[in-house]
Amino acid sequence: LSFEPVPSWGFRAAFGQAFRFPTVTELYQQLSNGNNIVINNPDLTPEEVLSAELTAERRYENGLIRMSGFNAHKYDALLSQLNEASVGTTSKYVQNVYINRTYGIEMATEWKDFIISGLDMHANATLTDAQILQNSAAPSNNGNVAPRIPKQLYKAVATYHVNQEFTLSLGARFSGRQYINLDNSDINPNTYRSASRFTMVDIKANYKFADRFTASLGVDNLTNDKAYVSHP
Repeated sequence: LSFEPVPSWGFRAAFGQAFRFPTVTELYQQLSNGNNIVINNPDLTPEEVLSAELTAERRYENGLIRMSGFNAHKYDALLSQLNEASVGTTSKYVQNVYINRTYGIEMATEWKDFIISGLDMHANATLTDAQILQNSAAPSNNGNVAPRIPKQLYKAVATYHVNQEFTLSLGARFSGRQYINLDNSDINPNTYRSASRFTMVDIKANYKFADRFTASLGVDNLTNDKAYVSHP
């Protein structure tokens, strides 16, 4: 649903429902590789997500500012977990978590000819509050932070158009604290099997030779920032 009382203002509301069914491997296939075991679960049920978003957008001659509020409720969420049974032996499995909920806000802005002619700017910030409301398999997890959802995400990209053919871009992104385990036992994020905060800076140059040909040269993670990201 959208509503635009005047050209400079826009409002939107969106609602959605989605499903994710467990895979055949997750249901029926048990795998082993050395000391690593993947455990199947034939009792897994489909994951259901109900989500909603409200957005307000203010438009200007050379840019816009947008703010959104969103929430998502996951029922029987399919989450992968990794346990270390003994030294050098791990087991991986997928389980249903009855109710996960996420609230969040996102602020975004886009500008052309920002401060100087030829400079474009895009930036956004996302803040989330994700929580496990009910986990019947492990009630002690109720109230914990839901896994693999960073509390903060920030991104900014500046692109300078030297001319119609040549552009230079500089981008930076930050990901905040997140947990991997349902019990939030990974209290040290800066180690193997955890997910740490990180800040990455990227640069890129594009040159357009013709309508069909463009050459690009870039460097990802220019500052060589090191981070741990685990996905069991």
